[in-house]
Amino acid sequence: MAFASPHDFALRAGRGPARFLLRALSTVIRACIGSILGMSTVLTFVVFGLVVFAGMPLDKAVTITAIGVNAMVFCMLLLGSLASDTDG
Repeated sequence: MAFASPHDFALRAGRGPARFLLRALSTVIRACIGSILGMSTVLTFVVFGLVVFAGMPLDKAVTITAIGVNAMVFCMLLLGSLASDTDG
């Protein structure tokens, strides 16, 4: 049974942070792609539902959906900025 030398520990320490950073980056990228695909799928069904079930023209359904998404993003940004206010 061989004992590890200090050189072996130095080599392993160099690989650990790089491996962790690559794993964290890949997780973040997968989450972003997953959320983008999820949002686009939901928006496709929303437009489809407005056109088929509400009888709206396609251009009006796309415009209403885009306004709704912009309002949602604005509210998320507003609430996020209010929640992260540290002046109080």
